[in-house]
Amino acid sequence: MRLRGAGTAPKATVPINRLDVRSFITNVKDGAKVKVGSETLLKGIAFDGGYGIAEVAVSTDGGKSWAGATLGEDLGKYSFREWRLPVKLAAGNHDLKVRAVNRIGQSQPIDALWNPAGYMRNVVETVRVTAA
Repeated sequence: MRLRGAGTAPKATVPINRLDVRSFITNVKDGAKVKVGSETLLKGIAFDGGYGIAEVAVSTDGGKSWAGATLGEDLGKYSFREWRLPVKLAAGNHDLKVRAVNRIGQSQPIDALWNPAGYMRNVVETVRVTAA
């Protein structure tokens, strides 16, 4: 599947002068196996273009429902903001998704938005795990 606009040569460019809102799960790899019914502590980072991260939410059911994560210390403009959320997963496959919202209400879209050169990707990230 080719994403609209991704990889096409731009007619004109504008220097990147800000970062979009981004967040990641950093302690569980895509394809990992976790113990069913046991608490798994999800951890990650979030950042934006200098307004500050106001919230991070995690979905364990592919985006149907979201739970607020606990935010770490705010270390200032342009800093990574750590987050964490303990979850218990039922047996089976799970699409873990994470999204952040900054202090002016900007967030990550479910579908990727691309500029002509393919930069500034800030889609909701997904990590697929199996609880067994």
